[in-house]
Amino acid sequence: MLFGPGNKHVPKLVQSFVEVLGRGTTLVEEPLGRRMAALLHSMRPSLPGDFMEAHFNTLSEQQKAAFTAYMAGQPLPQ
Repeated sequence: MLFGPGNKHVPKLVQSFVEVLGRGTTLVEEPLGRRMAALLHSMRPSLPGDFMEAHFNTLSEQQKAAFTAYMAGQPLPQ
């Protein structure tokens, strides 16, 4: 199972999604990135309050813009 027993892989999965989405379309095509963002949205209520933000804060400004666009369903910055 993707999340692992007792959801032990969720933190690494979230960290990986944040990093991948922060790279815009470098690592994934936009439709897959949109699905990843939807999954993060669905997981967010079950994550500790600042968990996703802590990973977000490790991104560069350009990566933050790409991640934010994915999460908001907006066109990706060029």
